[in-house]
Amino acid sequence: MIPDIDTFRKAVEQYRGNLSAVARAFGVTRTTLDNWKNTNAEYQQVVRDARKKLFDECLISAETLAKGIPSYDTEIDPVTGKERRVVVGWTERPDGQMLRYLMGMLGR
Repeated sequence: MIPDIDTFRKAVEQYRGNLSAVARAFGVTRTTLDNWKNTNAEYQQVVRDARKKLFDECLISAETLAKGIPSYDTEIDPVTGKERRVVVGWTERPDGQMLRYLMGMLGR
């Protein structure tokens, strides 16, 4: 029996677009799940949306690797007397290879 679209959406989101895991959760084969997806545009859109979301998350992680994670400290600005954040080093250093990869892939 084919699940309703909301149940299907929740499963796809829970398993982050991993259709093999979704099929196991419904107790069907991956082929059966592909048939559901290929015969129903809503199901197909749910899968596309989940995969786009996962891709966006991966891109954000890759961007973080490329830029690195700076380590901050606070100091008092001598002019204004207010606290300000300043970079004092790196928690994770920038990954130059990832930066080159992203620039090539994104055409920048």
